[in-house]
Amino acid sequence: MNWTYHFNYNFDCCPGRPTLFNSFKKINFDIIRGILACGIRDSYRIFRSGGDDLEFDFKYGVDTNSYEDLFSHRVVGSNKNWATAYKSIRVKPFQKLLNAIDLPENSTFVDLGAGTGRALLVAAHSKRFGQVKGIEFSAQLYTQGLKNLEIAKPKCATKMTFVHQDIADFEPEANDQVFFSYDPCHADLLLKCLKKIEMSHRQFPRDIAFIYCINFKPNLNLIEYLSNWSQCELQKEEGNRFYIWRLKSLDSPAEKYVGAPL
Repeated sequence: MNWTYHFNYNFDCCPGRPTLFNSFKKINFDIIRGILACGIRDSYRIFRSGGDDLEFDFKYGVDTNSYEDLFSHRVVGSNKNWATAYKSIRVKPFQKLLNAIDLPENSTFVDLGAGTGRALLVAAHSKRFGQVKGIEFSAQLYTQGLKNLEIAKPKCATKMTFVHQDIADFEPEANDQVFFSYDPCHADLLLKCLKKIEMSHRQFPRDIAFIYCINFKPNLNLIEYLSNWSQCELQKEEGNRFYIWRLKSLDSPAEKYVGAPL
C-alpha cells in the first residue's frame, strides 16, 4: 500500500534531526494519513493481506517484500526527486484483480516502477500474459528484482524481462498492451510516460489497459489527461483501489467512469 506524499527528498520535516529520523517520522505520518483516507476497515484488510505476501515469497523462494525511501538510492535518469517511497504491491488483491478484469490475452504486461518485481511475478504466474516486463530506475531495487526473476524463472513459463531505466525514458513496443503502476512518482512524470504510450497506440493501434493502484484519489491532472481514453473504472480488492483506463480504437469517445465513484 503506497501511502506516501510526492515530496522532494531535500525537504527536512524536522530541522536539526538526522535524516533517518525524518524518514521514520514521515512514514508514520503517511500511515496515519492512509488510515484516514481508506478507513479502518479497508486499512485492516490491506494489512491482513501481508500474510499472503510472505507465503508467496516462501513458495517461490524470492524476497519481494520492501518499503524503501529512495533518497539514498542510486538511480538512472534525473527524476529522483519526483519519486515516491517504494512499497511492494499486495499479492492477493493484485491476483484477484488480474482474474477479475478483461485484459488483452497473450500480450505483454509492463510494470512502470517495478521495484523488487512482485507485480511482475504475480502477473507471470497468472498465465494471462505472453511476457512480463519491468522498468525500474533504482539500482538497489533493480538488482533485487532481477535476482527474484532469475530465481522464479524455472517455475514459470512466461517470459520475464527487467530493465534498469527511468520510466520517463521508456519506449513502448508494439505488443505492450497492459501497463501497471503502483503510484511510483509524481503524476507529471507519469504523464510523460502515458503520452509515449498514446503515441505508440497511434503508431500500432491495439487494445491497451492502464492499471493504476493508489489508495487516494488520483491526481486531477492525471484524471483530466486520461479522460480522453475510452473507459475508466474503479476496482476494489481487499481494500486496495485499482483505477483502470483503456484505449481501444483511435476514434473511441471517452465514456463515463464506472464502478465506485472517484
